[in-house]
Amino acid sequence: MKSIKIVSLLTLVTIYFVCFIEIPVGIRINRSKSLPHTLFLSRSLKFPKRNQYVSLSHPISQKRLAKQIIGMPGDRIKLKNNQFFINDHFCGSICHTTSKGESLSPIETREIPEEYVFVYAPHSESFDSRYQQFGLIHINQLKEVLWPIF
Repeated sequence: MKSIKIVSLLTLVTIYFVCFIEIPVGIRINRSKSLPHTLFLSRSLKFPKRNQYVSLSHPISQKRLAKQIIGMPGDRIKLKNNQFFINDHFCGSICHTTSKGESLSPIETREIPEEYVFVYAPHSESFDSRYQQFGLIHINQLKEVLWPIF
C-alpha cells in the first residue's frame, strides 16, 4: 500500500514538472547495491557539481550507471595505505580484486584535469573512478542529474 502511494505521488510530481514548469523530468531506478538509494528523479545535466548524483555512459556497460561526483577539475587525488583522498579529505578504501577475483589497479595520485570528474559510490565493491580500469569521467559522458527519493 505504501509503495502505491509513493508511486502515485511520484507520478503527480512528474506530471506537475513536465506540464507546468516545462522541465523534462524522469524517474530512474538504481538496481545495483553501489548507492544507498533506489529511486531517483532525473533531468538532463547542464553543469556538473560536486556531490551531485548523476547518470553516465561508460564503455563497461550498455546501460547508464549511477554514481556521485566527488572530485572536480583541479582537485588532487591522493592514495595512502589503500585509502584514497580528494584534496586531503578521506573518501574511501581501495580493493585490489573484484568480487570475481579480477585484479584492480587504483587510480594514480594526480590532479583532475579540466573537463573531467571523479565519480564514486560508497559501497566497498563499487567499480568507479578509484580504479584505473574505470578512470575519470569526461563531462560529455554525464547524462542526467539524479535526485534521490529513497
